Amino acid sequence: MGDTGIKWRKVWERKAKSISASVTLANLLAADGFDTGTGIFPVNSWLEFVSRIMRRFNLKSGDRVLEVGCGAGAFLFPLYTRGIDVYGVDYSDNQIALCRRVMKGGIFKVGEANKLPFNDGSFDVVISNSVFQYFPDLKYAEEVVTEMDRVTKSRGCIGIFDVNDIEKKENFIKTRKEKLGEKEYERLYGDLEHMFYSRAWFRRIAMRYGFECEIEDQSIEGYLNSFFRYNVFFKKKF
Repeated sequence: MGDTGIKWRKVWERKAKSISASVTLANLLAADGFDTGTGIFPVNSWLEFVSRIMRRFNLKSGDRVLEVGCGAGAFLFPLYTRGIDVYGVDYSDNQIALCRRVMKGGIFKVGEANKLPFNDGSFDVVISNSVFQYFPDLKYAEEVVTEMDRVTKSRGCIGIFDVNDIEKKENFIKTRKEKLGEKEYERLYGDLEHMFYSRAWFRRIAMRYGFECEIEDQSIEGYLNSFFRYNVFFKKKF
C-alpha cells in the first residue's frame, strides 16, 4: 500500500469514527471527506448528482450496484432508499461499519479495490466515486478497472466519477491553498498525495478493454472541486 496509502486509511478511519449515534446524509458526506475547503458538497447538490447518475444508468428497483471505495456510503444511501440492491467495498473497517449501520439490507465488505471480494459478472453497474485520486499509481488504477470489469455483467456499465484532471492540477492546488490558507492546507494535505489523470489514459483503457467510453466535465453547484474534475462512463460491449 505504501506510506501514503496507510496515511489515507488513517484519515478515513478517523473520520468514520467521529460520527455520532445519529447518522444523517450530511454525516455520511463528512465521513467521506466532503466537508472541508473546496471539497464541501451541499446535500441538495449531492442528491441531484446521484439522481443524475441514476438516470444516466437507467437504474431501477432490483438492480445490483457495487461501489468500489464506498466509504461511509453517502453515494449508495439514496440508491438504497429507492429499492436498488447496494453493495460496497472499502479498506476502512470504520467506514464499512457505518454503511452496515445505515443500510442494513445492503452488503458491504472490507477489502482492497484491486482485489474485489465478489464473483464475476455479479453487478449491473459498478461505480467508484472520488476515489481514484487516492490510488498509489497508474498500475494500481488499471488493476482496479480490471476488477471492476470482471464483476460487471455482460453489457453492463462502469462509472468512475470525480477524477482529478491532470491538465488542471496547478490551478486545483492553487485554489485549495487560497480557500484553506497555506498553513491549513499544509496541515491537511502536506504529507498526503493525490493522483491526477489524463483523459487520454481512460480512453486508452477503454480501447484496451473494448469499452464504449464517454468523458464529461464534472459540474455540480456549490462543489468547488468540480471545476477541476471529470466523470468517466464505460459501457461493456459484450
